[in-house]
Amino acid sequence: AGYKVVGLDLSPQEDPALQHVNYHFRTTDITNVDQTRQFAAHISGDANSLQVLINNAGIADPYLPEDPMERIAHWSKAYGAAKAGLIGLTHAQAVSLAHKVRVNAVLPGWIYTMPNPEDLTSQDHDWHLSGRVGVTNDVAQLCLFLADGKKSGFITGQQFTIDGGVSKKLIYPE
Repeated sequence: AGYKVVGLDLSPQEDPALQHVNYHFRTTDITNVDQTRQFAAHISGDANSLQVLINNAGIADPYLPEDPMERIAHWSKAYGAAKAGLIGLTHAQAVSLAHKVRVNAVLPGWIYTMPNPEDLTSQDHDWHLSGRVGVTNDVAQLCLFLADGKKSGFITGQQFTIDGGVSKKLIYPE
């Protein structure tokens, strides 16, 4: 789509698949206000300015409690609160930035991000109404669609759940 992409993460990324002339990486802790301000100052100084912002912060296993039951409870509370906050922020920003910026929320469910999709079982795929587990490209394609003003210019203030229909089942595997 011709965008310059900047990725932020706590730890440096050395994935060869991410080596691209239009991809730049910065080690940044988005929970650190000073680091976030430094990044904002960096991009605001760019002559091309910011065109699309995708906030894709997540929680990884090493940061969760060791007890499996605590992990589930901790994850559920944090995940639910974060999603609710993101939806509220999306609505508020869509109103406050009206006529200037379109603001939408992409809410992925289980997206397989590991390099070996063959590790997934048929049960993993069958759990989804779509018949398969989502992959990062599914989310990327939705983000590209929303970033394209010609294709999605009339869409703002919305939330898009991308989970293969799992949230409609209301039944989760044990």
